[in-house]
Parts: sequence; C-alpha cells; structure tokens
Amino acid sequence: MLSEDELFLNFVETIGKKLSISAEDVDGVFRYIGGVNGVVSERLFISAYESLGWFIAEKLNMEQLKDFIKKNRRMLGQHSDARYFFVQALMDKSGVQGEDLTEILNDVPPEYKIYLIKRFLN
Repeated sequence: MLSEDELFLNFVETIGKKLSISAEDVDGVFRYIGGVNGVVSERLFISAYESLGWFIAEKLNMEQLKDFIKKNRRMLGQHSDARYFFVQALMDKSGVQGEDLTEILNDVPPEYKIYLIKRFLN
C-alpha cells in the first residue's frame, strides 16, 4: 500500500501529465509552503489538493472542467479523505452554476456527491 506521500506525489504527477502542466508550474502552486517538497515534509496534503484544484480551475473552461471530472472520476474518488478538497476547489473556483453544476454533480465521485450537493445547492 502506498503512503500518503506517495499517493499525493503520484496524483500530482498524473494531473500534470493529463493536463500538460509542467513540474515547475505545479511546484509554483505550492510555493507558499516550500513547493511540492514542502507539502510532503509538512504533511499539508489537504491544503495542497485544494490549491491544486483552484489552479486547475483557472486553466480550464467549463467544458474542459466537465470533461476532466467525467474522465477522471475514478482517480478523483480514490483516497477520498483529501481529494474531496481538490474536487470542491475545482467547483468553487470555476463558479459553477445552474445546468453546469447539475452536470458536474452527476459526474463527481459518488463519495463526494452528497457533500457537494449540500455545499453548492443549499
């Protein structure tokens, strides 16, 4: 079984590859805590997942965001304790509303759906 450090590093690497984000850009997302190495050494995984979600939400338009969530649903649902904050940040920063919100909520990992519905529809 992978450690929390390894899970995070694998996730960051995978996201970088899927979205063509350079390692330098990813490291810049976490510069306020010493980059990727700072995240791992300080064990600030929740903050890092959230920051990465905000960064990615700024890079993707609504259609790309919906497509990303749909295609990566399984990966986003794994190790859900911290990855929930990544998905929530994607939705927070993108300003998802109305029909787009309903579409995205249909595609989020089922582990998060009830919490995201409470957050965005209540």
